[in-house]
Amino acid sequence: MNQPEASPPQAAAAATGGGSVPSPLQLEMARNILEYLCRREMSAGNHLTEQELVHEFNVSRSPIRGALSYLADMGIVERRPNRGYFVKLSGSELSLDSLDLPRTDDEELLLTVVEDWFEKRVPQSFSEAEFRRRYSLGKMTASRILLKLSEDGVISRNRGHGWRFEPALDTKGARDESYAFRMALEPAAICSPTFELDRGLAEVCRRRHDMALQQQGQPSFGTLIEIDAMFHRLIGVSSHNRYFSVAIERQISLRRSLEYVTWTAVRDRVLECCGEHMEILDALEINRRDDAAEMMRLHLAGSHDLTTWRELASAD
Repeated sequence: MNQPEASPPQAAAAATGGGSVPSPLQLEMARNILEYLCRREMSAGNHLTEQELVHEFNVSRSPIRGALSYLADMGIVERRPNRGYFVKLSGSELSLDSLDLPRTDDEELLLTVVEDWFEKRVPQSFSEAEFRRRYSLGKMTASRILLKLSEDGVISRNRGHGWRFEPALDTKGARDESYAFRMALEPAAICSPTFELDRGLAEVCRRRHDMALQQQGQPSFGTLIEIDAMFHRLIGVSSHNRYFSVAIERQISLRRSLEYVTWTAVRDRVLECCGEHMEILDALEINRRDDAAEMMRLHLAGSHDLTTWRELASAD
């Protein structure tokens, strides 16, 4: 098997002088830590401890250390000998755009697999050996990708042996059911007695939306998808109800697995969604939750009706 060319993370590490290549999990943690810094409105000089981040993200110390090292290479935090890591950027300089991370090799592979499934280039049921042969993967990489696809609800284990693709959001019926569920779920989360807007995350969300709406030229589709996910995740986090949060996160995962391969010519609609998100945020920030819930329902109904998807050969 030929040696692969330098991956985007390798190129990023080389560009910043980093001595090691961050793993996919470390890159994910780097994104999460940056969002955490923005949400907490941390300033230059604030101390970050490994234990604090381990507790926040429920992971081991190893990926946190790798992520902090990568963030240090990017100039976002700094390591002080015998003292640990400290935020390096001032408040105005610290934003989610401080870290323009490329897709990892794993993310590129995930998108390839999902597109192959959507285009019916792969069978619905397959063995791990067949999966490894098709994509020229080692055992550890294949296991990691299969686990991620399983977590996102794209595949599930067969009874007995192998895996199978789930008929998730690649049919009109599944899409309709997903939107119907979300139109019930997210307004209910907003109206729940435990809902309290996470104002730190809401401010980060607002800044990202402002940047997208004011940007000269259109932001990348990937950026728009991230902004959309952040807004809906805010509703789950603010509900302070694990069941709402998990259900909303599950819908984000299901949609993310297919958005890049099922949506066409939708930038205008997603930018329109950004404006609608801002109006919902306006209502939430002054505690007009009933209005916000109805606006959310109408927003989701509009997305369902107007979003342009590929023609689905298997549509119900």
